Amino acid sequence: KYNTIGFSFIRSFINQILLFKQNNITPVYIFDGKPPELKNKLKEQRKLIQQNYITQAENESNDIEKKRIEKNIITITREDTENLQMLFKLVGIEYIDSDTEGERYCSYLNKLDQVDLVMSNDFDSLTFGCKTLLTVSKGEYIEYSLNNILHGLKIPIFNNYIDLCIACGTDYYPKGISNIGPAKGLKLIQKFGS
Repeated sequence: KYNTIGFSFIRSFINQILLFKQNNITPVYIFDGKPPELKNKLKEQRKLIQQNYITQAENESNDIEKKRIEKNIITITREDTENLQMLFKLVGIEYIDSDTEGERYCSYLNKLDQVDLVMSNDFDSLTFGCKTLLTVSKGEYIEYSLNNILHGLKIPIFNNYIDLCIACGTDYYPKGISNIGPAKGLKLIQKFGS
């Protein structure tokens, strides 16, 4: 069984906490609860992708290529989560065990102005109403403002934005609406409102 997490999992959080503290940021970590049944299809797709990476790694003879493939194999165990929560308790970092998806809970806290932003690479956070989303890719941080997105897309009503996201595909409705991509969906939303 592949587990590329272990201590590197904890170390990455230690580094992140240090970075936050150096920049006067107080993090609140949210642990996912049980995902809704609507996400079962997506969970199955992700399992297949994970299994494909494992098979590729097992069949790869080139060590460099094998290590590159193994970076995509992520297994977070209950022990990893418990160790991380123990670390948070030891260093005084607030965390919450959510009953629902972490992004949904974070977005709710952001909508209530309980947190300044949500840091996640899951853009469904915006569909949940997150006002400010911070993503990280290859060490680069990008901030998204829901109000700026709605204004830039000329979508005056948040529910119209949700319709656009559903048309394009979300975690809950991965395929989206057939023959409607982002450009066509946006034109339809702007013209008809839904």
